[in-house]
Amino acid sequence: MNALSASQSLSSSLAPQLNADVPDTCKECGSDDLVEDHAQGDVICRNCGLVAAERIVDLGSEWRNFENDDSGTDPSRVGGPSNPLLESGPSTVIGGVVSDSKSLNARLNRAQNRHSTSKSDRVLLDAFSLISQFAERSSLSQRVVDRAQELFKMYFDQLTLNPRGGRTRYLKEHETTAVAAASLQWAAHIEGVPRSFKEMTSTTQVPKKTLSDTYLKMKQSLKLNQLNKSTEDFIGRFCSHLRLPHFYTAKAIQIVQACREVDGVYGRSYITVAAAAIYTACERFGTDELKRMIRRHLPKVSGVEIVTIANTFRIMKPHADKLFKSLPSDGVHSR
Repeated sequence: MNALSASQSLSSSLAPQLNADVPDTCKECGSDDLVEDHAQGDVICRNCGLVAAERIVDLGSEWRNFENDDSGTDPSRVGGPSNPLLESGPSTVIGGVVSDSKSLNARLNRAQNRHSTSKSDRVLLDAFSLISQFAERSSLSQRVVDRAQELFKMYFDQLTLNPRGGRTRYLKEHETTAVAAASLQWAAHIEGVPRSFKEMTSTTQVPKKTLSDTYLKMKQSLKLNQLNKSTEDFIGRFCSHLRLPHFYTAKAIQIVQACREVDGVYGRSYITVAAAAIYTACERFGTDELKRMIRRHLPKVSGVEIVTIANTFRIMKPHADKLFKSLPSDGVHSR
């Protein structure tokens, strides 16, 4: 055995493997069309929506490191954490390359970002960047930034989403700047570190009248009861299309009310929250037949990907279990 073969054999025997409990087929429908959600570590059936395996961990490295690598960066992990407020999932990031190819790498990155990021996410990313810049100038914490980003996303959805979940329009640059500044103004007040309109105008360069008008419009538009009403409207519409008994509509609304301030739910679009609440209610109380129907048809009715619904369901489930702990989950309400 030569040195190369010996090295390859040793690497194979020592390399950590993917968690061995990954199924080849769906136990519910038998389909082999399974997709891995790398962000959550789940394997999901594309055919029926069942989460076939959870918390799958790939223990291997994405990259090989070399002693003479002088790129100045560690390629073992690339890209920042995914933002739950964005609508698209995690994407491939073109990593660093050797110094004589940096210009090509930069061009590839720009081209990839243009084609792989949705228009909605480009608007959100630009706005979130503005909010971070404004917050830094105003000496505001990351907690305020996170709250401001949530408020911006909620108002953006309020202004641009139609009942079917599509965008009717996108914000112009001056609108984005004004809403970003107003979101930060409101978030600072919510988090107990208020800033005056004069201070915010100074750091954002948004005219005081524009800032105050946008701030008031946001507060009027994003009243809690209006937010709940919007989500309830979608729940009622989706349940009607799915021909679900009123029991599930009522339970889904209760779930939304219990989870509206929960991290991972707060700030998501009304449509996603409504779909996940229906999914949670059906998983909690439905028969196996009803659960299969929901996994297959809810994404089509709501326009929300099954992976997104399943991710939000996992956040809602503990709260739903606590809310309904005195009620049986035997599917008696499915007929």
